[in-house]
Amino acid sequence: MLEDWKFNDGETTIWRDDAADVGMIPKAVKAAVTRPPRVHRWSVVVTNQRIITGNKTLRSGKHMVKYVLYPGAAPGGDSKRLDGGLFTTGYETLVIQPDVMMPHVDQKHPYIELRPAPDETSSVNLSEVRIYTDLIESFRLP
Repeated sequence: MLEDWKFNDGETTIWRDDAADVGMIPKAVKAAVTRPPRVHRWSVVVTNQRIITGNKTLRSGKHMVKYVLYPGAAPGGDSKRLDGGLFTTGYETLVIQPDVMMPHVDQKHPYIELRPAPDETSSVNLSEVRIYTDLIESFRLP
């Protein structure tokens, strides 16, 4: 759970939105509408080392960690695996390109577009990661 997450020594939160939504856009299928409904069930925490996302569970109301995104490179070997470590850690580890962050503020539902590193196995079929947030002006990468 994100509420119980153990941060690394020296890791500090630089941005947080507890009413966000996260969408994973696949490479293979390009749908006409790729926007998830804005139900504000995701929490996104950006630290000086990584981005942690979790969605709210129905029963407990806590945020279960789903994705941990690292700009540039991820520690350990989870991002080199096809499941991104999902079956061993319980969440998927992805690497994003640190220099590619595109805010889309002119949309009905503004979002931040992050691009996964193309050479990482865990993002082999992933085109982009979208973070839908109402706090788009203050978002920044670590």
